[in-house]
Amino acid sequence: MQCAISGEPPKEPVVSPKSGALFERSLVEAYIAEHHKDPITSDELSVEDLIPLRATAYQQPRNATLNSVPSLLSALQNEWDATALELFQLRKQLDDTRKELSTALYHHDAAVRVAARAIKERDEARKALQELTTSISGGEPITTTDIQDDSNDIQMGSASVPEEISSAIATANAELLAIHKSQKSKPNVAVDAPLSSLEESKISTKAPFKKISTTSITSDNKIYVTSSTGITSVYDPQSQTYTKDESITKNTKITHITKVATTTVIGFSNGEITCGDSLIKAHKSPIVALCAHPSIPYLAVSLDKSGSLALINTDSAEIIFTTTLPGPVVTADIHGDGALVAAAGVDGTISVIDLKTGDIAASFANEGQNSTMTTIRFGSNGYWLFGGYQAGDESYVLVWDLRKGSSSKIPLNYGVDKILLDKSSQICIVLSGGNIEISQFTKASKSWTTKAALDVDVDEDIVDGVVVDDSKPNVLELAVVTLSSSVKALTIS
Repeated sequence: MQCAISGEPPKEPVVSPKSGALFERSLVEAYIAEHHKDPITSDELSVEDLIPLRATAYQQPRNATLNSVPSLLSALQNEWDATALELFQLRKQLDDTRKELSTALYHHDAAVRVAARAIKERDEARKALQELTTSISGGEPITTTDIQDDSNDIQMGSASVPEEISSAIATANAELLAIHKSQKSKPNVAVDAPLSSLEESKISTKAPFKKISTTSITSDNKIYVTSSTGITSVYDPQSQTYTKDESITKNTKITHITKVATTTVIGFSNGEITCGDSLIKAHKSPIVALCAHPSIPYLAVSLDKSGSLALINTDSAEIIFTTTLPGPVVTADIHGDGALVAAAGVDGTISVIDLKTGDIAASFANEGQNSTMTTIRFGSNGYWLFGGYQAGDESYVLVWDLRKGSSSKIPLNYGVDKILLDKSSQICIVLSGGNIEISQFTKASKSWTTKAALDVDVDEDIVDGVVVDDSKPNVLELAVVTLSSSVKALTIS
């Protein structure tokens, strides 16, 4: 007889009193330890209930069934018949599964047609309302093409992410994940390297402004700096030069800038967004984050201060999807694989949104701490999320593990305004005021150690920065921008 789990003759046979089935003792005990049930009937079962079987001292001699060619052929015929019967059952199950799949696809197609019909009827109703409003107003047309909300011409996207967009994000996610897995990086700084030396390189370019209002870092590592008078210049860390961006019109309401492929996307304090020359009335509150998708050349995510999120097609200047998060948002970041966006809440709660569905996939709350968040950053390794927190006089970084939902704390001596990461995400660089703090992750102890707390000779507080080079052994090269738009090129070793 064979074990009901493995199908092999048991070396130490036992019988379950619940099902009467025969089992190998080690296998059934492991199953009971995990499920506390009989593997066959799912009745409650304990190890003590198992009945061991022991062979008698005398056993009948084995029948000589396979000692001749005819008996062997008969046995092979029986095995063949059993295999044919099993194959028949499998084909029957496959046919049933195909029928179920066909039915599901018909239902899906019907749902899509119903949704398309509803959208068409909505558009027709809007058009009829527009014509009616035009006739009532004496022939003066109303410029907005969307239903108004609280007297604001806020354009509304779909309540769910369209299937074609969801599919594009899922495909890009799989491709980016494969690329990043093949490009795993190690830190260029040894664990025992102190990183206590700070050197400043001379930069020929002059500070273009006396005071800046906002900065933005694009995917190509350039720093967009907007002055308090609304003029924008771009600092290139490689050439160490400032260039005025003539394509960005002077505007004191600019809060955030990003690049989606070749399109410049700008967010404003009144909630509006421009994609090149097109205007989108996406939000009511100031834009606090604009995230370009890492590989889809027409996709961006915007968030405003109130917690409103919009998925935008920058080519057509249309809102694809909108949703509202549980509370106000400070800032946000997009995952390197392009499927997740993390929004930092004012109350210290992080909401991780799945862009394929538009749902909140995970939330991380700093329990028991009356803290606020200042910044957030996804690690390039794909599973770490760095959040900067301020709780009274205490400042720290929590490194959340997206796989486990747990966090590691990095205590800080100063504040936390911006977080920079090296290519491995194992070196965390915190900018605050005129200070830089560097911490490194140690795999052996699975903990973070503060390596350096450095004072930088700057005329104003540091407001932003980038890692310029992290390829040289035990050397980090940074570029930081101050409130007066001056730039410091720093070498830390």
